[in-house]
Amino acid sequence: MSSAPIPQASGELTPSWLTSALREAGVIRDARVMSVAAQTIGVGAGFVGDIARLRLTYDRVEPDAPPSLIAKLPTSDPRRRMMSIAARLFEREIRFYSDIADGLDLRTPRRYYGAMDLGEHRYLLLLEDLVLARAGDQVAGCSVADAELALRSIARLHAAWWESERLAELEWMPLQAAVHPSVEAWWDQMWLQCLEHAGDRIPAAVHRIGERIGAKAMYALARLGEAPQTVAHGDFRLDNVFFEAAAAGDTLAVVDWQLSTRGSAALDLGYFLCGGLSPDDRGAHEMRLLRAWHDELIARGVRGYAFDDGVRDYRLSVVVCLAFVTLMLNVIESANERATRLFDVLLDRTVAAAADLDIEELLPR
Repeated sequence: MSSAPIPQASGELTPSWLTSALREAGVIRDARVMSVAAQTIGVGAGFVGDIARLRLTYDRVEPDAPPSLIAKLPTSDPRRRMMSIAARLFEREIRFYSDIADGLDLRTPRRYYGAMDLGEHRYLLLLEDLVLARAGDQVAGCSVADAELALRSIARLHAAWWESERLAELEWMPLQAAVHPSVEAWWDQMWLQCLEHAGDRIPAAVHRIGERIGAKAMYALARLGEAPQTVAHGDFRLDNVFFEAAAAGDTLAVVDWQLSTRGSAALDLGYFLCGGLSPDDRGAHEMRLLRAWHDELIARGVRGYAFDDGVRDYRLSVVVCLAFVTLMLNVIESANERATRLFDVLLDRTVAAAADLDIEELLPR
């Protein structure tokens, strides 16, 4: 959609512009947006976009006219903006909604409008506001029941694209190995800083794992590259899921597809289970939860991938998650108290998983 100029800031989303865009998208017919009130949301570490909730009023009632919606634009911060452009983050998310989302048996926010100008690096998404749903909270964690619902839901994405010939058509979506930077040259220093930050919260067994990762930091990711390939969310964690109660049973919606990749589904599993459950709940229930995910794959036609294969890949994903959290602690600025708490929680839960799953044996001698 390109008939209207693409705004570069939420302040440019005027009633006139929104009326034109929503009419062009077929969201409204005769109604006109009369006023818009923008509220910035999603401020914190790691954000490379400006996200705002827009509350709209209209000159008349139309059944499908949204009273509020979410606007996503690239950040105005020059450094983060260039980083998002280089990684094609907004292009990935816009193309996900246009090329993939409608064909999935997975709840995602309704896309009201999406537009991009690759030459001018202008991007915009107008999405359904899931304000009535229960938002996941990475710091608080989730129940085992919520985790099972999440894994069964994301399995629908994995199964739909499992070893699909259509993966080659998604040239805009990078391979996992291409978006995870090699950290081998800096690992020793990063791990030392991680130990200094966490102190005695890291047990001796994980000390050894961290010391051994070093030049083998990319080994687990390479092994996962040999596993069956599919579309993965890439940032599948509680902050990106919304739980909904419906007459037919609980469902959830998955948001924020900027880090979607082609690769192993196991990274979605590792990132969610290591980061979203308390160590006690994960240790007691992770095999049952992995079985629920695997059962969903089988029910949706995946063959030739045994449950033990899934467990192996999940354990490999924990190696990658430990490397990723270590990298994050070294390069991401903690913009607020919640961001600091988030990284500490991720580290503690991932360290516990690394110790429980004996991932040291997966690393080459």
